[in-house]
Amino acid sequence: TPIMQLTTAYWDSQTFLTANRIGLFEQLAQGALTSVELANKLGLQPRHTDLLLKACVGLGLLQVEQGKFSNSPLSDTYLVPGKNSYMGNAVRYSDNLYSAWGQLETALREGHPTMPPADYLGKDKEKTRHFVYGMHNRALGIGAALCHLVDLTGRRQLLDIGGGPGTYSGMFTQRYPDLRSRVLDLPEVVAIAKEILASMGAADRVELVPGDYKHTPFPQNNDVVLISGVFHRESEATCRALIAHGNPQAALYARI
Repeated sequence: TPIMQLTTAYWDSQTFLTANRIGLFEQLAQGALTSVELANKLGLQPRHTDLLLKACVGLGLLQVEQGKFSNSPLSDTYLVPGKNSYMGNAVRYSDNLYSAWGQLETALREGHPTMPPADYLGKDKEKTRHFVYGMHNRALGIGAALCHLVDLTGRRQLLDIGGGPGTYSGMFTQRYPDLRSRVLDLPEVVAIAKEILASMGAADRVELVPGDYKHTPFPQNNDVVLISGVFHRESEATCRALIAHGNPQAALYARI
C-alpha cells in the first residue's frame, strides 16, 4: 500500500547510498563479479554482500547474469567516477544529510538545523568536498541548459555570487570567449573550485574571490550578476539585500 511504501522508503535509499559509499559501482565498472569476489575486493562479508547486491538488482542499479553482477545502464551512466554525467558526489552529499533527516522532529521543535551548514561549507573537509563536487556534478547538466537560454553576447564581466564550484562561470566563459567571471564564495569552497575550474580549462578566465557574500564587498564593474542556489536557504531580507548589493553598475545594458 502507499502507506507502507512511504514507511519503508528509506530502506531503498540506504541500500543505494551504502552501495555508492562503499565504491560498489566504481568497482563493477571494471567488470562483472560474483558476490564473493566483490566482498573480497571491498572488504565485506560475503553473505551480506550478496543480499545488498540482490537488493540493488531489484532497484534497477545492477543486473545479474550467471551469478555475476554488473552495473545497470543507469548506474553506468551516473555512478561511475570520471564520466561527465557522474552524480556520485551529489549522492554522497545526500548521504551526509541522512542522519540529519532522522532528526527532523528535533529541528521542528527547536527551530534550527540538526546539521550546521558550516559542516559542509568548510568546517568538515570531507563533507565540504562532497558538497562542492556534488554541486559541480549537478551544475554540469543545469549549466548546459542555462548557457543556451541566457544570451551573454557582448558582456564582458560576470559576477557569480555564492558560485560554489564555479561551474556556471566556467561554462559561460567557455561559450563566450570575451567574457570573464569572478566567483565569490567562502574560502574553503573556492579552494575546491580552483581544482574544478582547472579541470574545465577555465582557470585563466575565472577569478576566485574568497569571502562571505553577506559581508564581503562585491567586486565592481560587472555587467552581469549571477545568483544561483542561494535564495532558497536565505531569509527574504537577505535575498533582497543581495539583489540590491549585486545590481550591475553598467546600468544601460545591465542584467541580473
